[in-house]
Amino acid sequence: MDLLEAMNIEYRWSKWWLVSSFILTVPAYICLVCAALLPGPSVKWITFAAFVFQLMGNFSRSHSAAHYSLGESVRRPAMAQTGLAASISAVEVAKIAAKYGIVFKGEPIRCDKYYESVGTPGRRRLAEITLESAFWTGQLAGRMATLLKRSLFVVGIILGVSVLVALQSGLTAIQGQALAKIYIVSVTVWCTGDLWALWRKYDSLSLGLQNVLAKCELALSRPEIGEEVLLLFGEYNCCLAAAAVIPDFVYNQSRARLNEAWASRHTRTPANFETVS
Repeated sequence: MDLLEAMNIEYRWSKWWLVSSFILTVPAYICLVCAALLPGPSVKWITFAAFVFQLMGNFSRSHSAAHYSLGESVRRPAMAQTGLAASISAVEVAKIAAKYGIVFKGEPIRCDKYYESVGTPGRRRLAEITLESAFWTGQLAGRMATLLKRSLFVVGIILGVSVLVALQSGLTAIQGQALAKIYIVSVTVWCTGDLWALWRKYDSLSLGLQNVLAKCELALSRPEIGEEVLLLFGEYNCCLAAAAVIPDFVYNQSRARLNEAWASRHTRTPANFETVS
């Protein structure tokens, strides 16, 4: 197993646990709504079931964050090794091997498998692969943030319209109380919970990487690249450290367009540029 394989394994597990946490939110929400509406002794069992589902969701999110952190702990030395040809220390290899429980070869990521840059290892190549990584990750994070923002907006509109329609229909006091409980539960679960937190994470990641992208482009425009590229590499790592893993469906839906956009920088100039719709 090389660094790329180990990194992808951890990211894959992180995505699986993240999706599981969203799936567990649905039965938890159903249980909370039922507990708010149903009378009798069954309420305590329904509430307990909602608690269990929420606890399992927190467990899934915790495992997603842990696997993401492991993937990042492999990506950082792998990226430095690919960009600078810097050997991973024996202690670092031992730490990675301890996390995986395997004999770890620590082979570098082959550029034909992951990065477009094929230049000589050094500061310029590190800047190139940081630029490429910032472009792809920033674009994917931006798409994920947009998707979540639209989802939150749609949920908010649906809840607001539903409440207005229900109020216009003339509710009794008991029905009004039930509607208020459902509304509070729905807003708490869908609009101020994990979706909101993830939207903020992906949005912050996208904005941070746009800044890194601009700095890398400026550095690469100079004849000589100084040690500031190491700061840019560190800034890129800091942006990702506070983020969450990006689901595969966002990459799969965006891959063709982003490949075309990334390749267009070699063929298009301001004079002949056309907007890709």
